[in-house]
Amino acid sequence: IVERLGEAQKTHLAAFVDARPRLIAKLGLGGYAEMMDRFAAGERQLNRAWSAAADGYADEAMRCLANVPALLAEAERRL
Repeated sequence: IVERLGEAQKTHLAAFVDARPRLIAKLGLGGYAEMMDRFAAGERQLNRAWSAAADGYADEAMRCLANVPALLAEAERRL
């Protein structure tokens, strides 16, 4: 979990955040804020899963990971 999420944090999540100007241009500031609300919630769960796994709490990491698909799907829907 630590290795795979660490890689995702450095690549995919960072790239998405870096796309902010393009996303605002596409969605407008209000639309961007609505989409980022759900994306940020999913990102927080991923970060929490990474942290829990790094600290040896695999069950907590898995609980956090279970929340991610629905949050990112909602962000995708708003995108």
